[in-house]
Amino acid sequence: MPFPLNYLSNPAATISPADAQRLLNARNSYNFPGARIVWAPQAPGGAIPNQVMIGGRRAMFCPPGPGAQTNIALDRYHHMLLTSLNSCDRLLGLASVVYWGYFTFSDPYARNKVDWLLSGNAGKPGVSCAAAMRAIDLALDDLRVPDSGLALSRLSQLSGLGQTPFASKVIAFLSPSTSGIYDKWISKGLATANWALCPTPRDIRSGVGQVSQPGIQRKYQNWCFFLERVQTELNRFGWLWQNTETTPQQWRAIDVERALFQVYKNQAQIQMPAKTPSTGTQQGATMNIKVKTACKTIARGDVFSYSGDPSTGTDIFFGAQPHCVHVTSKDYAFIINQFVTRQVVIGASHTSPPAGSLGEWLIRNLPGRPVITSYVAAILVDTGWAVKVNSHAIKFL
Repeated sequence: MPFPLNYLSNPAATISPADAQRLLNARNSYNFPGARIVWAPQAPGGAIPNQVMIGGRRAMFCPPGPGAQTNIALDRYHHMLLTSLNSCDRLLGLASVVYWGYFTFSDPYARNKVDWLLSGNAGKPGVSCAAAMRAIDLALDDLRVPDSGLALSRLSQLSGLGQTPFASKVIAFLSPSTSGIYDKWISKGLATANWALCPTPRDIRSGVGQVSQPGIQRKYQNWCFFLERVQTELNRFGWLWQNTETTPQQWRAIDVERALFQVYKNQAQIQMPAKTPSTGTQQGATMNIKVKTACKTIARGDVFSYSGDPSTGTDIFFGAQPHCVHVTSKDYAFIINQFVTRQVVIGASHTSPPAGSLGEWLIRNLPGRPVITSYVAAILVDTGWAVKVNSHAIKFL
């Protein structure tokens, strides 16, 4: 997908019409849910539904209705809040971006992440209106340079925004014409893209990490320069996207990122001809086959495979005569909520995992299935929800 192999290293390289069409198709099929938080209307006393207090003022969670997806109006809403001269508007903007970004995992999970932003987590205090104002002021100054990598670093001390995936969401809404999101889907997609392999200092792979790290900042800056370059090419040749908008739209950097996000999510499925069980002849229909990712368990290095992701659910395949066990996104949400930011022993024993271990928790809370602790731990590390500490423990992020 869909760039010449020398695209990053050669400023003269260009994308082909076929590549542009693929990006256009992907952008037109982007359908991320349009969740947001808004200031609550003034009400005489009493609680209001879905309320959250932000800077001493009541706000409301607004889950998207059926078919309501992210669009330019929502981009402008978040940009308006984040660039407001009112400090509490900016804090509302941060909270709304966090809620928007986590909503695909589940509504309760997204609300919990907003609480961490506002109340503090993992040793960081809750973000105040004043702290939101200061951090975004510095980021906006950096974006005018432009230095999106340094702008990213300005969010490092804000609770819940110390890693690339969500810090980059804020930067993307601050400057959608010059910046985009760098999350786990983008990182995994770039890791398998030959064109994305480029030596330092133009490298863009492996850009998920602590935004306080200069190497992560450099990769994000390169990512944004790349998005701007593609945006310019697409606009120069008149490849306008539309999706749910009423009129065709010029490309922004964030639109290029959204097209690639959609491409890399779509790579979780491939199309192949269906065959009849009896004869094996093609029927002309198609079926969706999930791509399997090869993986190894952390302690013993046993090879297995899985399809999917914790945010969508996984099928885990293991054994000489492969068994398949499905773990839902709701299951993963329970696991991550239980252990988030904690270091935990894996505890892969089938009969007596250590007290407090991941294995003990899985046996107690997800009964009625084979013991899959070693596979779940490896998947959480492989997909970026945790990191390996040693052969017996992981740390949730």
